[in-house]
Formats: sequence, C-alpha cells, structure tokens
Amino acid sequence: MGAGLDPIFNAAEPEDQVTRGGALLWQFFFFPVLMVAGAVGVFVLFGAWGNDAPDEKELLEAVITGSENGQKQAAQQLVIAIAQARSKADRQAAAGQPVDAPFYVDPAFGPRLRHAYTLAQSEQKSEERQRWLAQALGRTADVLSVPLLEDTLYAPQEAQPRPSSELRRAAALGLLFMESRAAEPVLVRALADPDDGEIRAIAANALALLAAQDGGAADGAGTRAALTRALADAHSGVSLNAAVGLALRGDAAGLDLLGRALSRPGLAALGVRDLDHQRNALLNAVRGVVRLSSLAAGEGELTGKIDALKPAVEALATSDADENVRAIARQGLERWRKNG
Repeated sequence: MGAGLDPIFNAAEPEDQVTRGGALLWQFFFFPVLMVAGAVGVFVLFGAWGNDAPDEKELLEAVITGSENGQKQAAQQLVIAIAQARSKADRQAAAGQPVDAPFYVDPAFGPRLRHAYTLAQSEQKSEERQRWLAQALGRTADVLSVPLLEDTLYAPQEAQPRPSSELRRAAALGLLFMESRAAEPVLVRALADPDDGEIRAIAANALALLAAQDGGAADGAGTRAALTRALADAHSGVSLNAAVGLALRGDAAGLDLLGRALSRPGLAALGVRDLDHQRNALLNAVRGVVRLSSLAAGEGELTGKIDALKPAVEALATSDADENVRAIARQGLERWRKNG
C-alpha cells in the first residue's frame, strides 16, 4: 500500500512523492465527492448510537441485517472506517514504523463484505448502499472484489435493473481505490467506455496511479496503447490524466498536452475552469514534465522541448496564487536541476 492521505481527500501534499496521498493529484475529473455525504452520515450515525458506537464488525452486520436506513448509514460509516484504517497503515509504512494490521485484513471480513455487496445487488432500493459498498470493496484492496465491481461497471445484458451512471462510477472508483494490477484489465476497458467520460477519467486516473508505483514496469500489453489513444479524448480529465500516466511511464507522447496544462489560461482553454481542478491539473503537469526531464537528458530534440517548458514552471513557482502549486513547482525545479 502507498502512504499518505486518502485519495478522496481534497488537498494535495506539498512534497514530491507519489503516494496514496497524491492520488487526488490525478483526480481532477468531475464527479460528486461522496466523502462529504459520508461525513454527514457519520454524525447522523453517532448521534443515533450515542457513546455506544458500533465497531467495524457490527457495522458490517448492520449493513447486512439492518433496516433500510440503518444499512445505508452503516455502509457510509464502514467506508470511512476502512479509509481511515488504510490511511493509518499507509502512514506507518511510509514512516518506516511497524504497521498495525487494518481490521479488514481479518480473513473473515472480506468474504462477509463481498456477501454484503452481492446481497445489496439482489435487493430493491439498495443502490445508495451499493455505491458505498463498491468504495468499501476497493479500499480494502481485496482483489477478489474485482469481478464484482466489473460486473457492476459492465453488467450482463440480462441484469435488471440496469446500473445507474452513479453506481457505475462508484464501481470504477472502487477499482481506482484498490491500486492493484488485478484491476488493470478492467481499467483499460473502462478507459474506452463509450457512455461516460467520467468513468474514462477515473480509469485514466487509476492507470496513472499504477505507474506511480512502478513506472509502468508491470503494465499489461495494451495499457500504454490505451493511454496513448486516450490523449485524443474530448474529456479533459481523460486526456490530461492519460498524459500524466504516460509521462510517469517515461513516454513523452502527451508532452504537448502537459505543456498546455502548465498555466491556468491553458487549462481554461482545455475546459478545466474549476480552481480546485486547475490546481490538481497544474500539479499533475509539473510532476509529469519533471519526470520526463529525468529520463530525456541528452536526447536532443526531446530535451529541447522539455527545457522549453521550464519558464512556465518557474512562473508557477513564483506567481501562482496557490501555495501548493508554488511549492510543488519549486520542488520540481530543484529536481529538474539535479536531473540536469
């Protein structure tokens, strides 16, 4: 597991590392931040139970056997408990400390959680619960959950009712949160989803995160080609995530796109106008360009193209209104200097 903040957290760490905390750096596509609703659910749930808050096993049982509202609330709180436990383990690992085994690695927990998800699929009025449980499955990094999430993302034709866009996106998010090569074939398929640009963006995001772990050394045969095709996607979250994913693999096919993403006017022209999305896109572009600078030294024309982008990074380091952007740009320039 990586280290740092959870992927759905809404702030980037001002340090040059690719971790779970950096996941949102790839995640500037457009979908509802479900954690906001989850935080509300926590207060509702704790208010109902007072000081006798249930433990994780009790929450899981409530998801399976509780009333309709109780099941939804328990599913929300379970997602948050899993996210917190995984983030704690990640931070301990990053700090070189002994890792406290998260509660969800209990051999009995995974099968029970998968059962809760399949049960929700068979019941009416359960879609909200399914969305939470899809995230829970992904956050546990249980690779046995990949087929369940794939069947939601690409349901058999006979499946009724058909999964909604929100549920399909939740399944894609579960695959992203998993950060596992076991999900890669499904993510490559999702990168070409014909119906939903947000699902394509989530898939590009997830494939970039896989490269952040190993530079793409473990890529399947079709992954890089799929990312290259995605550079032409009309959805900016897809094309920009694909450019970063390729850069992390040492592939400069998206360099022109990264160059356009090194300024706020350039991002606005690409359709990225939300300030938070712009911030994360700028961080992406800096990291991608700096990564390429470390691989292209002495390669003539490519080195010249990359070096031509340095003034844009310098402008971000001194003039951008966001301190996170300025900090990452400064760190990127220092890394660039060492690369040279």
